[in-house]
Amino acid sequence: MAPQCLNEIPKSGPFARFANRAQGWHPGDSILPTISVRRIRITTKVPHLRLQVPEEWLREEFVAATGFDASKLLDVLVETVANLRMEVSGAEVPLVNLRNLKHAIIPLRSAHVGGDASKFFLHVTLEIGNDTPGRTAAVRTRAAHTLGDAIDRFTADLRGLPDLASVTVHIQDIDRDRGYSTMAERRKNRVV
Repeated sequence: MAPQCLNEIPKSGPFARFANRAQGWHPGDSILPTISVRRIRITTKVPHLRLQVPEEWLREEFVAATGFDASKLLDVLVETVANLRMEVSGAEVPLVNLRNLKHAIIPLRSAHVGGDASKFFLHVTLEIGNDTPGRTAAVRTRAAHTLGDAIDRFTADLRGLPDLASVTVHIQDIDRDRGYSTMAERRKNRVV
């Protein structure tokens, strides 16, 4: 069970690093509001799929005007993850045990590119936190490209969608290798 306040954090173990990274806390303060997801990473053994979307894109009027529905995109991504395979000992096996996959849409405030408020981005993270044989950096990179292509297909025909300047996909594993795929990279690969 996670400690409820910083003075309960042990000097060693998985929560010890919070004491050094949390800012502006006093003994007895709750750690939950002070932890920044960008600064502290908790590795889990359960796969997580996170779709980060500009918060204004989640509003009903935006969905009606553009046809972009983040819930439908998340469904497409879950289906894509379900179809991802890797080779282990000469046999094709699922990249992720779908029954364990946790997935969510994360709304982002001020999600712009290069300081330009007219340019937006989408970001997907698939964290597959168990160290499974066969899940190499090449397998994760292929998974990143596959998920990125699914997003590109989903957004390609949406005429009213504002300037989508960037779509990135990040596949993380416990060994910290990563697969990473950008929209520009995938477009370049399609042209060749």
